[in-house]
Amino acid sequence: MESNATLNVGKKLVELCKKGDNMKDFDEQMEMHGIEVEGPFPFGDRFAVHYKMDATEKKTNKRIKMEEVALYTVKDGKIVKEEFFYRM
Repeated sequence: MESNATLNVGKKLVELCKKGDNMKDFDEQMEMHGIEVEGPFPFGDRFAVHYKMDATEKKTNKRIKMEEVALYTVKDGKIVKEEFFYRM
């Protein structure tokens, strides 16, 4: 059980999300208009983050509003698994 390490990793990820620094792959496909990030919500070796995004898909020029919960698993202070649950 890594609750302190999990919380620290979660806080770091949330800060990167708020700056947009962890979304380089996403940015290649989407133009971001806005993002709201809540969390992290830690429990044991996992934490969840709630995202609300407003973006335009570059390929189709379609604007979407998306809400997502991401569940991250942490081991040895690093994220080892990401799971995404979303609706569009």
